[in-house]
Amino acid sequence: MAFVTPLLLPFENGDLDIPEGRGLFLNAELPQGVDHADWRDRITCVQPWRDRFLSLASARYETADKLSDKQDGFAFAFVALGKHRAEAQANIATAMSSVLPGGPIVIGGHKKIGSASIKKWVAERTEIVGSFSKSHWQVFITHASADRPFDVPVKPAPLDGFETAPGMFSHQEIDPGSKMLADHLPDDDLGQLADFGCGWGFLSVEALRRGQAESVALIDAHATSLEAAERNVLAHHPGANISMHWLDLAQEMPPKGFDTIVMNPPFHTERMTNVDLGLAFIQKASQALKPGGRMFMVANRQLPYEDLLAKSFKRVTAVQSDSRFKVFAVFR
Repeated sequence: MAFVTPLLLPFENGDLDIPEGRGLFLNAELPQGVDHADWRDRITCVQPWRDRFLSLASARYETADKLSDKQDGFAFAFVALGKHRAEAQANIATAMSSVLPGGPIVIGGHKKIGSASIKKWVAERTEIVGSFSKSHWQVFITHASADRPFDVPVKPAPLDGFETAPGMFSHQEIDPGSKMLADHLPDDDLGQLADFGCGWGFLSVEALRRGQAESVALIDAHATSLEAAERNVLAHHPGANISMHWLDLAQEMPPKGFDTIVMNPPFHTERMTNVDLGLAFIQKASQALKPGGRMFMVANRQLPYEDLLAKSFKRVTAVQSDSRFKVFAVFR
């Protein structure tokens, strides 16, 4: 058999009958090894990451970045586990409260991200009726219950003055690279400002604390982080002129005509280093800046961005560096 997304195997193998009614797929990824025609009309997919959202939408799955408060009564659910434990627990709790009592819930993820620990956490709260390992995944099955809801306490954000949550980049502390960049942001007129890969908004907040901007474009591939960034910027700078852009800069073009761009570009895809992400951010920034515009960015010291910066901009200045990070000011 060709590789099949492990969460779907119990239904594909006939171990479970697909219930009548619609299913829910949280932290959804495009199913592999299945006939999409059998599944796209059966499941509602929720995926806050733009690249995975686009792949699902292009295959014509009903997909949203978050579950509406009005959406419940699902017949069954899938929960794909991610690397953040609290986020996984919240998704399982959502599945439990969204599926009709007795409906099957299939939960699983790669063994390296702690799926066994999550399985133990679920088993402490409800019965697990089946489990298996496949393709380095740990998958287990339970049923929704009206008697034992999964109440996951909402913990306050660990950073005073900022709203953050598991699943966001550096949600428990200010990233030291971003902090270094913030210390070197200008204190003048920023004009039309953009924050590429804004996360939960730290750099935008700092840029507006130091300088003045006509407008601020928040751009990120993670919808949940983007919404938090808007709230964080407005909490620190009421009345800021904000626009939000849910974009995957690795494959989508941002708006153009910016005077200033700030960014701490990502360089990981899941657990793997992916230098192409940062290179794509630099290319998109060079196209999005006005002539005479400027960009301030930070990167890990070992990442090879200098050649592309030199080719893409008129002037590149190394502002600061240490054993871990390097900060650049570049001008178009």
